[in-house]
Amino acid sequence: MIINYYTYDKTTLEVDHLPKKLVRQSEMDELPMAALLVEPLEPAQGKAVLVCDFDENGRPQSTEYIPDYRGETIYNKLDPSNSEVVNELGDIKQGWTLKPAPSKYHTFSDASDDWELTAGQAQLQHSDAVKLHSNNIDSLASQVTSNWGRFAEEYEITEAQAEQFKQAGYQGECGSYVTSYAVPKGISNQEATDIILAQAQSLRDLQSELRVQRMRKYELSSCASVADVEALSQEIQTNIKILGESYA
Repeated sequence: MIINYYTYDKTTLEVDHLPKKLVRQSEMDELPMAALLVEPLEPAQGKAVLVCDFDENGRPQSTEYIPDYRGETIYNKLDPSNSEVVNELGDIKQGWTLKPAPSKYHTFSDASDDWELTAGQAQLQHSDAVKLHSNNIDSLASQVTSNWGRFAEEYEITEAQAEQFKQAGYQGECGSYVTSYAVPKGISNQEATDIILAQAQSLRDLQSELRVQRMRKYELSSCASVADVEALSQEIQTNIKILGESYA
């Protein structure tokens, strides 16, 4: 005679759904005292199957479902930055939720069982986003300007010599800065002068456009949402990066 039975974890009482078999050849063949002799409930998502209803001999008579959130992260409703991982069976403890807060500006509402953003907090979130992204735009523009200005004094002297040489009808001495540009490139002083002046004007044009882009940070305040603030900021910063890369 073959008898199916189930074992379970003695600490958590969780059932092992893989049945064990006892080939009973005589009355002396005994089942383990803790064996579950009835078929347990089917496994279910988010639930653990535990044995229950123990008789006077300590043998379970049935099974039950218990919530199982082990391994999942829960968040404190009053302080969503405070989180922890569940490691025990059962319901989530009071004052905690499985739902992460969308932002630090949200507060938990027990009425809706979800995080909510009050009008006041939404305004603060928008204001903080505008400040943050305005600073990001300024910082990026400053980096570009700093990169352009690494040899600012040298550029000014070179341009001044080139301008003077051009005004002289490209005659006479052109200055060492112009010459030091022309010789390595194998071009004439006149060609070097024209290139230097064109580059100087190009840099001024880029600086003007950089200011235009940086001043667009004031458009952020008019954005309807934080997402719009982030999108516009990204657009402006992309434009600034392109400007920065266009002059070496």
